[in-house]
Amino acid sequence: LKELYKLISNSPGIFSLDQIDRKNLILGISIKGELIQKIIENADDKELEKIIERFDYVLLNPIEYFGWYTKIKDESQAKEITKRIIAVCEKNNVLPIASDEAYFVFSDDGECRRILLDYIGVENCDEQPNLYFRKTDEMLAEFEYLGSEKAYEVVVTNTNYISDIIEDIRPVP
Repeated sequence: LKELYKLISNSPGIFSLDQIDRKNLILGISIKGELIQKIIENADDKELEKIIERFDYVLLNPIEYFGWYTKIKDESQAKEITKRIIAVCEKNNVLPIASDEAYFVFSDDGECRRILLDYIGVENCDEQPNLYFRKTDEMLAEFEYLGSEKAYEVVVTNTNYISDIIEDIRPVP
């Protein structure tokens, strides 16, 4: 936590990850954003490695999310992208971790969120996936296309590993 406080205090002067003292920090990146953009631009594995190697883990999302943060609506293409990212992660000793990036607990709450987003004028809110908290068995089902062993690894083993290496955090006075 002390290192995180230092990072936040120095953040106005930090412009890239290369300027961060990585000691005692665990850094992750989501598949959406820079990573997926490079894939859409047909980046080769070397370019993906340059991004991924700076992190300790990469968050992988359920397939239905791809249509939300990309124009990729093809389920098989989304699965291939996920598999490719896992391969690049493994080549660079970076953990691929399944994440549903939940916005709410229950599946039914998705409709309430869509109504609120529509009310405040968010465009295409009907296209957003159902961002509810998925239980372990639901996440295993989401990633079953990887095979049972790999699905278990990204859903359970890798997430537990990250959780285990994070010490109990007590606020620094």
